[in-house]
Amino acid sequence: MLQIIGLIVFFIVLVLSGVSFVHLLRKKGIFINRWYFGFGAFLIILIPSFFFQQVYSVISIVFYLISSILAIMFFETTRLKLENNEFRGVVRSEQYPSKKDWKMNYMIGIDSGGTKTEAIAYDLNGSELARCQTGFGNLLIDKKRGLANLEEAMKILFDKLDEKYCQIVVVGLAGLDGGNFKAELATYFSHYQPDIVFINDAWLSYYALVKEKDGCLVISGTGSICIGQKGQETARVGGWGNLLGDEGSGYCIAKKMIQQLLKEEDRSEGYSSLSKKLMSALEAKNIFDVVSYTYTHEKDQIAQLATLVAESAIAEDPWAIELLEAAGRELANQIKLLIAKLGFTQQVTIGLSGSVLEKNPIVYQSFSEVLAQLPIEICLITEAKSNASGGYYYYKNKVVGNEE
Repeated sequence: MLQIIGLIVFFIVLVLSGVSFVHLLRKKGIFINRWYFGFGAFLIILIPSFFFQQVYSVISIVFYLISSILAIMFFETTRLKLENNEFRGVVRSEQYPSKKDWKMNYMIGIDSGGTKTEAIAYDLNGSELARCQTGFGNLLIDKKRGLANLEEAMKILFDKLDEKYCQIVVVGLAGLDGGNFKAELATYFSHYQPDIVFINDAWLSYYALVKEKDGCLVISGTGSICIGQKGQETARVGGWGNLLGDEGSGYCIAKKMIQQLLKEEDRSEGYSSLSKKLMSALEAKNIFDVVSYTYTHEKDQIAQLATLVAESAIAEDPWAIELLEAAGRELANQIKLLIAKLGFTQQVTIGLSGSVLEKNPIVYQSFSEVLAQLPIEICLITEAKSNASGGYYYYKNKVVGNEE
């Protein structure tokens, strides 16, 4: 009987030890991924037996005890996560204190684009606290669903960190200027406590890359635009859409490829290898099929055809290379206009965003060569961890900077 009681007491002490370790770690602000405990419980038994034919019984008992405690810690960590609803969405909540213990002011940056909405919470020194991701946020695609996805992202972080400690939410929204949504957005989100600021997603990219500094940003994806600021002055060049501008963009590259095919047809010349590649990709039986495709498809679908140019350039097709080099020169000339417009004379930081510049070395080299001829120092920045981080630097620049 005493042995049974002793065994029960032993198991109770073992369980309480594992549970106490978990709570001690969390109390000290140490949040270890539960799978370290889970895998550790197995590996601490398997590894010694794999390397040693015989393990002393005392050592084996110690290993089994540690394994048991790690297993208990795994299940206790899982229980706490379920209890605190920390499996919701894609918030990496196991890294952060529970809501009831949260006492820190924070802000939220949100990149609300055409395919996804990414929201990241930062403390006021710029350290990431939590993040989540929901569906698209471009209101031009579907206003009702876009608003719902945007609001869901905010609610996930408010739930985790407590809305009352949020100082500001900065949202970079695709389609903001074209849809005249600002008044409607202000009304829709007016019941939330924090200030909610909506800016064009291009400016969110600017702050993500250039941060608090003066400088410029060139975006070249489906379309293109150049924006910048110096002191209190902001300016833009381009960005007038596929019909009136978008020089150096994916759409512009694709359009020039199609125009070249039409010129070859009008001149009764044989089709170039790039033109043949285009007709094959579209499964076009004749020139009219290409024209029909161009007029009946969305601009992003036309822009996607620029990948044919990139593929041909890799194969050293001279006309494809010329198209890409021309795109680089056009983007550089746009930035030159912006530099002059803002009055940069000593040095300028330029952020590069969009697949045309980021993923195509021929465009990038041509762009860089033109700028290298300018009599000022130029610093090119090509990588940002997330455009949502631009929300934090907007806060630092426009809110904290103005307060100071």
